[in-house]
Amino acid sequence: MPTKALTHVAYHEAGHAVAAYLHHRRFSYVTIAPQGDSLGHMRHGHNYFSGFEPGIDSSPRTATRAQDEARICLAGAIAVGIHLGKNSKRAWAGTEGDISAAVRMVSSISGSTEEEEAHLNLLSVQTRGMLSLPWNWAGVEALASTLLEHKRLGYVRARQIIKDAIEHYDQRSTSV
Repeated sequence: MPTKALTHVAYHEAGHAVAAYLHHRRFSYVTIAPQGDSLGHMRHGHNYFSGFEPGIDSSPRTATRAQDEARICLAGAIAVGIHLGKNSKRAWAGTEGDISAAVRMVSSISGSTEEEEAHLNLLSVQTRGMLSLPWNWAGVEALASTLLEHKRLGYVRARQIIKDAIEHYDQRSTSV
């Protein structure tokens, strides 16, 4: 039987992976196996950020990518919060690296601290809405459950678990 802490880590990492899937971002693997000071992580593919310089390139495409990356960073804690059924401070515990990465993405496309804060708030609300959709949440739950069994999943397997859960949810809802 997994502990509460390990279950929270599984939902956290599943949140990142489902957000990456929904934003068409490839990753190498997702794991809940501790490594160093991390209880789990989702590893981006080789040279994932190569050529991505939002502080230099201010094109709409770069701004969209920075927003997507910030949503992926925020999705872990938001998934734990949804799982807990409230916006618990526990959901954000240990997520300083994710928050810092989201802030870096947003600050690179914001003109002021006020705009940055508003942008982060909006992206958090959007991410909560995206993950709360029943079919997307089915993907988070399926992936978290599988992570609790296997600890580490490669991209292809994780993507298939998410895709199957979303499609299965859609089939259930349309056959009622």
